[in-house]
Amino acid sequence: MYKEIYGVEPPKNSIDSTKPSRIMQFEWDEDYSEEDFDDKLDNAQEEAVVIAEEIFNSSWSKIKKEIEGTNKKEACKYSFILGFLDYMKMMDKKAEMIANEVKNMSEEDMKKLIKDFRDCEDKNE
Repeated sequence: MYKEIYGVEPPKNSIDSTKPSRIMQFEWDEDYSEEDFDDKLDNAQEEAVVIAEEIFNSSWSKIKKEIEGTNKKEACKYSFILGFLDYMKMMDKKAEMIANEVKNMSEEDMKKLIKDFRDCEDKNE
C-alpha cells in the first residue's frame, strides 16, 4: 500500500524516516495491566449513585408532568436540569449543616478535622 501511495518502497525503519508515512509500528505495552482498569465503584461513587436515585425518585412526579408531550431530547434535558438543581439544593443544605457544626467545634477538633481531610486526600492520590 505504501508503494502504491508514495511510489517508492517503504523505509525499513519508518519511525526514523524523514518522509511522512501512514505506516505505524505497533509494539506490546509492557506496562499494561488489566488491573489498572477497575470498573468497580469506589465508596464515593456508590454514595453518589444512591443520592442520584433519591433525587430521581423524589423528582419523578414533577418530571413526568413537565415532559408530557415533549420529544426525547427535551425530556432528557429537562430531567437532567431538574436533577442537577435538586443536587445543588442538597449540597447547599449539606454545606449549611457542616457550617453549623463547625461553628461549635473547638480549635483542637478543627485541627483534627483538617488533618483527617488531608490524610484522606493523600490516600486518594
